[in-house]
Amino acid sequence: MPLRHGDLPERGAHGPTPDLALPAYLDNENEQARAVYARYGAATYAASLLEVEFIHVLATIEQQRAAASGRPLRQDPWEKRYANGTMGTFLDALKGKKLLDSLPGLAADLAAAVEVRNHLVHHYWWQEFGEAFSSVGRAKMVSHLEEQRAFFDRLTTRVREGITLPLNPPAGTHRQLPCEDEQTREMYGRFGVAVYFADVLASGLVCVLAAAEVERAQAGRYRIDDPWDRMYADRKLTMGALLNQVKEGGHLAAHQDLIGPLDAALASRNELAHHFWVSRIEDSFSEAGRDRLVEDLEQRRQTFEDVNNAVQERIAAPLVETLGVSREQTEGIERAMRFREENKYR
Repeated sequence: MPLRHGDLPERGAHGPTPDLALPAYLDNENEQARAVYARYGAATYAASLLEVEFIHVLATIEQQRAAASGRPLRQDPWEKRYANGTMGTFLDALKGKKLLDSLPGLAADLAAAVEVRNHLVHHYWWQEFGEAFSSVGRAKMVSHLEEQRAFFDRLTTRVREGITLPLNPPAGTHRQLPCEDEQTREMYGRFGVAVYFADVLASGLVCVLAAAEVERAQAGRYRIDDPWDRMYADRKLTMGALLNQVKEGGHLAAHQDLIGPLDAALASRNELAHHFWVSRIEDSFSEAGRDRLVEDLEQRRQTFEDVNNAVQERIAAPLVETLGVSREQTEGIERAMRFREENKYR
């Protein structure tokens, strides 16, 4: 969560006093916070069901064409697409086959869905950090996430009824979705909290880069803009790009043992963002499978937390201290930030 300029001690006239990114976790024991995590997981799951519908269309067409030509398929067309591709590439394939031309407005709505989905998995938590610390803000998040889930569900129905079913796909293509029971909500929530902790780690990398930039500006006595604000506003800045910059900046030179865990965390975060629900969709349809997903997601969350703690303790916190902000001050700033966010709607 970025802290405002006025929260930090003055450090001279070398540019604006930058925000200090202090990752703070939602209270896992707060029922409303758990609802936010669960609605986030449900919205991303719904987006993945739309992506799976795209796969059903493309795989059915490939299978039918192979049967018509009498040529064998080297690989199951469903498995091939579950393992590769993204929602955007599948949508491009649908457009290329002119499958959307007879359905007015659907192409534009699906393009919007891809944008919404990409925002959810790449930037949602950064944008909503402030809202997450007040009851009113969390209620707004729950409502908005439910609207997005409903948006994906409506589009899935339109694609299924307008394209998939007229193709006469194989029996069993569409499975009974899991009921919204306690276990399913737990599955959704575990996904939400895992992605949240991955973004907390990304926020820690922002803190390293921004603090180092301010330190260089102080040493050279030149003015800079606010690097925290600039990085958080950059929609093209991903965790992978941040990690590459941290490596190129030499910040891991004295911490070689962190390279492997950071690389693994990045790979795990990318899988969550791009492939997790689609590749594990079958697990979501059974009680035993949902248990496996919950266990997997909790292990990922713990890994993100452990790696972030190491980055904060060994790299970010010492850098921030060079800017004149002690660890005691940092803790006080975070408490003030929480109080401000919790009370901003009162």
